Amino acid sequence: MTAPSEANLELYTQGSCHVFAAACLLAHPGDFLVAQDAGEAHWESEDGDVDVVIHVFSRHILSDGQIVVRDILGDRTFDHGTMKDGLKDEIAERYGVWRDDVRIRIMSRDELHELVDDTGGEFGRIMGSTDDWAEIEDPTDRPLHEVRAADLEEALALAEVCAVPGSRAAPETHAEAPAPGP
Repeated sequence: MTAPSEANLELYTQGSCHVFAAACLLAHPGDFLVAQDAGEAHWESEDGDVDVVIHVFSRHILSDGQIVVRDILGDRTFDHGTMKDGLKDEIAERYGVWRDDVRIRIMSRDELHELVDDTGGEFGRIMGSTDDWAEIEDPTDRPLHEVRAADLEEALALAEVCAVPGSRAAPETHAEAPAPGP
């Protein structure tokens, strides 16, 4: 498989990683892994804060129990005991976040939907999810930008999305990626 284009690397590492991850979950069973910065709140309320989202991955469990974590940069294979620590190290290094503030959360489609600006409702309809219990009621205040059907269709056309989980090379360690952003 060829390397992702520079345009796709920029798009899916600088604010549209959740679009890439959602497309992966439309193509293959799994759930989301969301890296958040516990040291920086995106939304503050009396009921608790919603942390800044650093990066979103798709997570796929293989028949042998191995876990594949995917983003535009590649597939990483972990066992249950090493996944979160391995990702914390990568996120801290790649995005310049203090490792102790990196929080890795497994999220369902409904849970991720609560973080997405779904003003038009397209993301929820396509993903089969709801944001009925979202902490941030106003979708425009949520940390992840709106996802339209065309965005997911474009991502679903990528070889990096369609490849069987675990078949793509892992990203190089110590690789520089652009700073995260919605």
